[in-house]
Amino acid sequence: MKKNLLSMMILALVLMNTVMNAVIIFAVLPAAKKTDTLVTKICSLVDLELESEEEATGKVDIANIEVYDIADKLTVNLAKGDDGAAHYAVASVSISMNSKDPDYEQYKDAVATKESLIKSRVIEIISSRTIEEAQGNTEGVQTEILTALQEMFDSKFIIDVAFRDIIFQ
Repeated sequence: MKKNLLSMMILALVLMNTVMNAVIIFAVLPAAKKTDTLVTKICSLVDLELESEEEATGKVDIANIEVYDIADKLTVNLAKGDDGAAHYAVASVSISMNSKDPDYEQYKDAVATKESLIKSRVIEIISSRTIEEAQGNTEGVQTEILTALQEMFDSKFIIDVAFRDIIFQ
């Protein structure tokens, strides 16, 4: 008798589980899909990107990267830090460009002709940092320079800024 009662309880629980799964499949999932579709449409209307910045930039094949080296080493006075002493940085900068970007043909020669403006922007960004900030976050400085250059050219054909060498004193 106990086995029969236990079997009936298990059968009732299995049936209840099946009914609950059916409710989830037919009620909850379509609503979630509709919500996802609605959010996607709103984002496209507002022109928001759902990908991260890295995905938006995408990976560029090494064969499609052109590198422009700023010939001069830039000597930059850094902002005074906690120690109050004057510090400087000496940096060599390289700019990587995506040769398959639609704006590349338009701006590739402009990078060389506007080199003095590029140097000025690089110096402005580096000089706003103290020695501790610059040494501790060179990637952040490079990212800030990249963003400034992309804004300067109003294009994303510049994909990276790198320091060939950088010395802090």
